[in-house]
Amino acid sequence: CSTTCGVGAFWRNVQCSTGNETDCGHIRKPDPARRCHLRPCAHWRTGDWSKCSVNCGGGFMTREIQCIDIRENRPLRPFHCQSPGHNPLQNTSCNPEPCLSWLAKPWSECSKTCGNGTRHREVFCPKENRCDLRKTPVVVINCSLEPCVRWEASNWTECSSSCGEGVQQRSIRCVDTDNNRTVNNSLCEKEPKPQRSKECNVHECPKIPGLLILPVHPIVQYDYRMSINSIFFRLPCPLPIFRA
Repeated sequence: CSTTCGVGAFWRNVQCSTGNETDCGHIRKPDPARRCHLRPCAHWRTGDWSKCSVNCGGGFMTREIQCIDIRENRPLRPFHCQSPGHNPLQNTSCNPEPCLSWLAKPWSECSKTCGNGTRHREVFCPKENRCDLRKTPVVVINCSLEPCVRWEASNWTECSSSCGEGVQQRSIRCVDTDNNRTVNNSLCEKEPKPQRSKECNVHECPKIPGLLILPVHPIVQYDYRMSINSIFFRLPCPLPIFRA
């Protein structure tokens, strides 16, 4: 056969027995060649090695190997390429050096002075690519200090009187700014506290001719209201004596 693998041909010399081709012109000339089929022209094709599985401490690399027909560039079954001592490796060891320990710098201050923040630190390997990446230390952690707080005031109430030193009030609470929940007032002590009450309608009440109010006890607190001609008056308790 004209080749050692793949498709070839057997050749032979064909000539007229007289030595003159014209003498054999009336006879069909035998074929001078015959096709021969041998095993495929098989060859291992290897891919690139992968990255080592670890940086240190002994790992492995892999690559793809494929048996192909080099003439027709088509894949073949592996047995076509099997040859004792000539089969390429699909796996190999790498980075056998022992691993070094990671080094870490101190943690930074919390990123926030109140509420939830983070702390950072720098970590490094004494020698490049000689520390186990799977054991890299944590570089960011959460930190939580005192909650961020502020005073929150409700709307003012209506004035307690239409004249003569009325009072408006409102509720004050200390709240966490992250979730608006009420917290202990002591956490807001550093913040200026809003006013809880204030005077209102401090102008003097109009006088009604013929009405005299005589208090029977000098009490400052008022908790009784009366209306005369649609004008409200605050009266002390116990109630005063009215004389016309």
